[in-house]
Parts: sequence; C-alpha cells; structure tokens
Amino acid sequence: MNKEEINSRLMLLTILKGWRFLLYGLLFGAMIFFAVYYLSIHNFNGGEDYESRGMILIDYADDVEKAGIYINELTWSNLASSDLVYENVILETDSHLLKDELRSKVTVLLESDIRVLVIKVRDKDPKFAQELCQAYLDAFIVLQDEFEDVDSLRIIDNAEAGFSMAPDDKVLNVAILGAIVGFIVALGCIILYFIFDDTVKVPHTISAEFDVKCLGTLIKDLRKVNFKADNIYIDMPFNVKRMVTFEMAILKDNMRSVFDTGKKIRLVDLDRPKANSYGVDVLNLVRKELFIDYRHKSDRGEAENMDAVYEKDEIIIYSESVIDNPVCFNEITEDEKVILMVKASSTSKAYIHTMLDHLKGLNVDVAGIILYDADNWLLSSLFFPKKKAGEY
Repeated sequence: MNKEEINSRLMLLTILKGWRFLLYGLLFGAMIFFAVYYLSIHNFNGGEDYESRGMILIDYADDVEKAGIYINELTWSNLASSDLVYENVILETDSHLLKDELRSKVTVLLESDIRVLVIKVRDKDPKFAQELCQAYLDAFIVLQDEFEDVDSLRIIDNAEAGFSMAPDDKVLNVAILGAIVGFIVALGCIILYFIFDDTVKVPHTISAEFDVKCLGTLIKDLRKVNFKADNIYIDMPFNVKRMVTFEMAILKDNMRSVFDTGKKIRLVDLDRPKANSYGVDVLNLVRKELFIDYRHKSDRGEAENMDAVYEKDEIIIYSESVIDNPVCFNEITEDEKVILMVKASSTSKAYIHTMLDHLKGLNVDVAGIILYDADNWLLSSLFFPKKKAGEY
C-alpha cells in the first residue's frame, strides 16, 4: 500500500474507532437543540401561546352575486384593525392594550367559504385569548350595518377555550436536526484530530516517512506477557495470539541481520523511562529463538555456528529515555547498533526526524525503529492478513 492509501484507511479506521464520540455528538446535539428550542418557547418567549377561535356566518343580500363580491379577506382584516372595532373590544374586555398590540394577536380569515368568517386570537393566557376572541366576534356583530351587501352577521361558533399552540410537532424535527449537526461536528473534530495528529501509529508510516527500517511492532497486549514462561502464547486470546505471532515473526526476521553483525544493541527510548522496559525482554526472546534456529541449522550443516555471537553477555543494552537523559547518545560506542523505541500514538514524526538527524550528525549506526504499544485492532484492521511476513 502506498502512503495515500494507508492514510485513507487510517482516517476511516480512526472514524470507526471514534464511534463513541460520534454517538455522544448525536446525543448532545439532539439534547442541546431540544433544550434551546424548549427554553425559547417556554421561557424566553414568555411561555406557550394559546389560541381561541370563533366563527361568524355572513348572510349576503339576495340581489348580490357571490362571484362579484368585493368584500374579501383583506376587507375583514382591515375592519378588525379599525378604530371602531378596537373601541368595542377595549370596552368589552376592559383591556389596556394598545391598538397595535391587539392587532398582533388577532387573525381574520375566510378559510374555505366567503360566507364563513373565522377569527383567531393568540395570547399567553388561554382565558384572555377566549375573552378577546369573543369580544371581536361581538364587535363585528355590532358593526354589521356598515356593509351594504350584507344582510346580517351571525355568530355560529362562540369563542372556544384557548388551546395550546406550542409547536410540539417541531420538537422531533429540532432534535433530529440537532443530532445531525452534532454528528457532523463530532465527525469534523475526528477528521481534524487525524489531520493535525503528527504521531506514528503504524509501521508503514515509519517506512514511508524515514530513511530507516521498521524492524517490528509490539502491540499493547505484550505488556501483560510473562517472558520468563516457557510458552508466552499459551494464555493469549486467539486474536491477540494471532497478531503477536505474526508481528514476532516479522521482528525475528528483521533482527536476524542485526544480531548477526555481532555488535551490541542499544535500545534508546524516545518516550519516558520505563515506558518500554519489556523491550529488552522481547529482543532477548527473539535472540533465543534465532539462536535455536542457528543451532539446528548448524547441526544439519546448513549454516555456520553462531554460538559466539548469540551467547554474548549483555548483548542488549537498555538506555534511559532521551527526554530525561539527553546525553545518552554520548554513551554510544562504535561497536554498538542503535534501535530507537517509538511509542505508537505518542511520539511525533517531527521529534523522530530531529533525533535521526542528531544521530546522523554523531555518525551513530541506527539499525532501525521498533514501534511499541501499537493498537492491535488498528493493526489487524489495516494490514492483517494482507501483509507478508518480514515486510512493512
């Protein structure tokens, strides 16, 4: 896989791994939108609106052709806003509202029939909404003689008790919108995190970014392993055992050429001290397995005897962290090979570049990099089983 393909897969896997964050985005987005909407309706807007409505039947004169009637909905709306209606309404309700305030509360409609006039009144108080609606109905009756084409106006439906007009039907829509927005924001955060995250997560990044080889990958589960046991794999879950076996095979294959030089190996941790104390145990296990392989091949005459190389004392030296002991590079001798221990999802590429440039300036022999504390799920999802043994 090339660098672009790896980055694309890593981004997808990062998004999948952040499913909890996406779920939180959905939930919090829905709750926040619902809360803001609810408060704006019930608190900031003074509470729920209540609507009362009543109806008047219009009896037109017998000689009037219904198709040519000039009295339309606008006519009735203008009448409702007139001073005559306003005065009658104020007298009946004993209200102190201004004319514009009353006008904002009333709506006059010819909903489906020019003979039926519908009056709607909205207010925060359901009783006042009903009282005001009835006052408008009565005011129209009082003024019925003002129209030449109208014989009479009759109230056919008195003002009913005000019923809640809270837009409950929109609550679900608002919550869904909030969930969508929350999901998009959470997704955007994950993508931005991936874009600006400069840490190394997988071995392919090392091969693509640096001029050194990735010798192997140690997953987080290896921290729980007892390397003194005869069989380190016996108590491992199947999925962990499969990945550890696979990665140890790669590490063993790559470390063969490093051990064969006969030089001592110095592990330099680019993270904090004791962050990778098991690195020495892992390499000693690899050395032990390679020694057994060479012994069998030597007995069969297929390889030279490597006992002198693999039985050296203190062939593996563990250094303190560069962070806490910056002068550790000065302890490196010419008969040593350096392996950098890089903590997955912790050590940045920029920092690794700086360390490699520094080692290059000191003419230090860097054998490669071992990535440790790698995410088993991320590795198995990204590469396994397409990766060939010994390759990154």
